[in-house]
Amino acid sequence: MLYDPKWEKPSTVTPESPREVLLSAARLIEIHGLAKETQRDAEGRLCLMGAISVARMGATCKYDSVTCRATLAVHKYLLSVGVSEDITAPSGSAQWNNQPQRTQTEVVAALRGAAQMC
Repeated sequence: MLYDPKWEKPSTVTPESPREVLLSAARLIEIHGLAKETQRDAEGRLCLMGAISVARMGATCKYDSVTCRATLAVHKYLLSVGVSEDITAPSGSAQWNNQPQRTQTEVVAALRGAAQMC
């Protein structure tokens, strides 16, 4: 039988650091897919911000200091790699995610890149 990452059960361990949250968020998007214009769509796909929230808090639209630091790390990473889109605030990462040309691979790479900077 072929392996499908969607069969994996999510970890019951809550990530404690922004780095752990970002790596977990990247994995969630790999498993569930990338959503746009919503944190979680009807098919269960997650956007960048939704994945960060689910990774740390277990649900979308929930934030604490760790999720905020993880979001800031993504923002700083995008600026460091020369993203020229208007991402003037850390929440601008959501605008970057939502662009029609943005791919799942790019979002996962940004989450992992940000994790390496933490």
